[in-house]
Amino acid sequence: MQLDAHLAGADQEQAWDRFVLSHGQGTACHLYGWKHVIEDAYGRDCYPLWVERDGDVGGVFPLVLMKGRLGGDRLISMPFLDQGGILATGEEQAAALWRAALQLAGRLGARGLEARGSVPGGVTAPAATQRFRWMLSLTSSQEDLWGAVGGKVRNQVRKSTRLGLTTRVAAAADLPLFYRLFAHNMRDLGSPVHAVSFFDRVLAVFQSRATLYLTQEPGGRAVAGGIALRFGDGVSVPWASSLHDARPACPNHSLYWKILGDALEQGCRVFDFGRSTRGTGPARFKKHWRAEATPLVWTDVDSDGQLEQEGAWSNQDHTTLVKLWQLLPLGVANRLGPVIRGQLPN
Repeated sequence: MQLDAHLAGADQEQAWDRFVLSHGQGTACHLYGWKHVIEDAYGRDCYPLWVERDGDVGGVFPLVLMKGRLGGDRLISMPFLDQGGILATGEEQAAALWRAALQLAGRLGARGLEARGSVPGGVTAPAATQRFRWMLSLTSSQEDLWGAVGGKVRNQVRKSTRLGLTTRVAAAADLPLFYRLFAHNMRDLGSPVHAVSFFDRVLAVFQSRATLYLTQEPGGRAVAGGIALRFGDGVSVPWASSLHDARPACPNHSLYWKILGDALEQGCRVFDFGRSTRGTGPARFKKHWRAEATPLVWTDVDSDGQLEQEGAWSNQDHTTLVKLWQLLPLGVANRLGPVIRGQLPN
């Protein structure tokens, strides 16, 4: 008999997360809590598909319907994050989830489906990718890590210390300090900023996993910050920023050295610096820490389930828009940014 997948309700959240935590390929991106974050922050409809057999969870596939002129209507697992494909105990369960996702896309009138991670074996994955996570295997102690990172990193960590920068674990009440510098940096990069409510919900929903860090100058000004997510034996930093005028003091090095030290104390063995394209400034920064590039394979199909080139539906040249965005007054960028960001899955 063919397995059928269906939507998991709020009363099944704990069972969902237990499955994600026990699955060898589970990630923080698969946790049910993202439904609360995305619905509350952006009002997007979330569809947590799962499949059961004999009363046991056999697989999960968290999906979000992204709507808007900028990105088109598509089902994505998971928007705003690097991963989120199918988690299943077997090929039959994976196929049931994929089949249900395509049917759901059809009912919703979505133009296609994107899985940021595993798909059933019968689905042809893209041959190449431009997206990479930068992963660092952690040593057993901070002293060993100090010896393992590049000499440039050590010098810049020392410089940040010499200039009086300090990094601390911040409370949720300090979120406005982080958001102020994050929003400023996003405007300077020409990218629409997330809504502050998005980060507020991340810290509230994942309070046992999410940690806010702030790097400050001797006078108290916050010049860098990041949000770290703990999952299993790993820690990732999906969102981090520093102020451009403070970069000669190496605030990013103070920030990451503190987060890495805390990860070691917590017994973590893997650190995820997040997504970057090879050859970019962020990628070079991560390579200095001896992080290694791990491909991120995102599978895009159209409404008929036919494979599309990775990101083809949104792979447009936005150079002019980026330059125009950089010219916006910060207040204007902060008002418009969340409206646009809620339509862009990246």
